[in-house]
Amino acid sequence: MVRIPGGLILPFRLRKRDGKWIAAITLADGSRKTNCFATQREALAAKNAAVVARDQGKLLVTDPSVRDYLSTWVEETIRPTRGIRTYLAYEQDIRLHILPMLGHLHLAQLTVRHLQQLYQHRRAAGAAASSIARLHEVLHHALRDAVRWELVVSNVADQLDPPHRRQEERLVLTPEQLSQLLSVVNGNRLEALYVLVCTTGMREGELLGLRWSDVDLAARSLLVQRTLGSIPKQGFVSMPPKTASSRRRLALTELAIRALVLHRERQEEEQRRAGPRWQEQNLVFCTRKGTPLSASYLLYQHFRQLLVTARLPEVTFHDLRHSVATMLLA
Repeated sequence: MVRIPGGLILPFRLRKRDGKWIAAITLADGSRKTNCFATQREALAAKNAAVVARDQGKLLVTDPSVRDYLSTWVEETIRPTRGIRTYLAYEQDIRLHILPMLGHLHLAQLTVRHLQQLYQHRRAAGAAASSIARLHEVLHHALRDAVRWELVVSNVADQLDPPHRRQEERLVLTPEQLSQLLSVVNGNRLEALYVLVCTTGMREGELLGLRWSDVDLAARSLLVQRTLGSIPKQGFVSMPPKTASSRRRLALTELAIRALVLHRERQEEEQRRAGPRWQEQNLVFCTRKGTPLSASYLLYQHFRQLLVTARLPEVTFHDLRHSVATMLLA
């Protein structure tokens, strides 16, 4: 939100133009702000809210542009409260798809038609239905907060049916296919990572953020208490797990314990070879210099090649987690 120092809210003046009710306010510095409303009732409600805020001595919250509001909202509201992947997805959708079309508008000017045009544009560009549905979710969430903060009167996304999101069928590996994957990764420097995902169902970010201090081989368990991701221009960031329930202690199988013991021995040898180039961060899974592994390296330069070698379907890394859950349920 943008605040103008010393700009106390003054009463609205109402006038009608082109079928719209205009609520105009004069700031302490002499400048004027206007908002358009569909009905006199909405304009009067905005006026009354302004008078209450004035009487409480609050500073004026100006009418920000869509660009200023969403850019601030995603950094100050989403980033501190959501998982790293959610934040990155929201930030990318806002920066690449929403702002180029809607960023120039004032927040109060945003209409259902603007949202429809955005979705039609993305559809014409070949975007998947799930991608367009995610844009709607981002806008709906952001505008809901804007209503709560009294920056706009209503959430225009409420007036639009969300784009249909096709239910995509997930690929699930069979127990035999999971065993085939583990046989191919046998002896690989990241063997223990795949053993853990196939025996515990840990998420990608949880594996990359795992530290040796989280692992208790004597107690045959490990503690999931962080996730690791990367933010453009900022590098790697360690954050709490996706949800409160995601912070959990997991039992280790005999297979996982053996894999971790061998992995630690291999890592100690890599540390000796790296010498002063080693950057100790206590990570279980890291580069040959001790630094964090990137998710892109894991997925695109490692995991996909393993699937080809093992002659397995082209599943996603997250599908491994679902495969384990399905196997355990069975």
